[in-house]
Amino acid sequence: MCLNRVRDVIPDEPSRQRAMPADRRARIAVAFLSIVMSTSNGAWASRIPDIRVRLSVSDAGWGLANTIGAGVNLAALAFVAGVLIGRVPARRLAMIGAAGNLLAMPVLAQTSTFGALTVGLIAWGAASCLMGIPMGALQIEVQRRYRRSLQGGFLACFGIGTFAGSGYGTLSAALGISVGQQFIGSSVVLLGALAVTARWLPHELTRPADTKRQPLRHRFTPQLQVLAIVAGLSQFITITLELWAAYYVATNLGGGATTGAATYTAMSVAGIAAALAADRIIVRFGDLTVFRIGTIVAAVGIGLGLIIDDIYAVAAGFVILGVGMACVGPTIYSFLSKQSTVPAAEAVSVIELGDNTGALIAPTLIGGLASIAGLRTSLTTITAAAVAMTLLGQRGSRSE
Repeated sequence: MCLNRVRDVIPDEPSRQRAMPADRRARIAVAFLSIVMSTSNGAWASRIPDIRVRLSVSDAGWGLANTIGAGVNLAALAFVAGVLIGRVPARRLAMIGAAGNLLAMPVLAQTSTFGALTVGLIAWGAASCLMGIPMGALQIEVQRRYRRSLQGGFLACFGIGTFAGSGYGTLSAALGISVGQQFIGSSVVLLGALAVTARWLPHELTRPADTKRQPLRHRFTPQLQVLAIVAGLSQFITITLELWAAYYVATNLGGGATTGAATYTAMSVAGIAAALAADRIIVRFGDLTVFRIGTIVAAVGIGLGLIIDDIYAVAAGFVILGVGMACVGPTIYSFLSKQSTVPAAEAVSVIELGDNTGALIAPTLIGGLASIAGLRTSLTTITAAAVAMTLLGQRGSRSE
């Protein structure tokens, strides 16, 4: 949705002053959706070393399980994007997806076979698919109400959830708490908070007066195609880090499960700090400049970390990578806000399809390369993905 195109439907200043408490509650509720999704991601990523040891899963097998899950989830996402988005209210889809996410995790965490793991990953991913698109659309709606960029703040909330989840996972691993017990506790707490904040979500999304619901095939405008590719590359990096960062430090470098989880947590903290400053930096320097610098920093960080064969250098590389990637997410949505031909929810659905394609490719590619050339070599694909994003930034930033 183009922000300039909807200024005429924003209430006048007195009305806005009266509506501000509702706007603040909406912002809190939408931000909490990010926390719900990312807490599960961070907690899962931090306990992957324990889970893989328990199931005796190789790099190739781990990649296969996640690829199967991502493939089925991509089909589910196509259904959500093509059939549900634009017909079912975004807030309803987001609440169902969030609840499903929290209910699936305790079951997934206690799987004991490769088949059960795969089915659990499919269920978790399906809930995330149902949640992701409406959450992005609700973020754009809240940003429209505030008339300024809020994406850095939302990304920071996502990072806070990742940090909380990974920190909780690190502590649980150190104390010997089982993965299943860990997820039962976190899901109970988050479900209670979700019950309170869900009613604050926006009921309707503002649409430009001259736009209608677009069929899925008509949403792929030239700019959205590029942004979908950029989002896919970004998600490729994110998924690779979630699945292998802690494991690489714990196993390949001999750091142990606690050190691996702590490295992932440190990377998350660095990303939160960068995201909190992202909105102000974008205003000052422009979204394209911030995007380019972020992708270059990410490429350099992981490149140096993998070249220098030292656990501290690798940890520093992951932290630098986290800072760079934290600047990318807000700029993608900044680019998205410049297009005016596809309404917000439908435009976000294109980005989510790109996201999930990246999530589908990452496990197989990294797992396959790791089995052939080693995990360290396979992780160099992160650098290639970051460089490709840099080259695509100019085309993705153009207004339509």
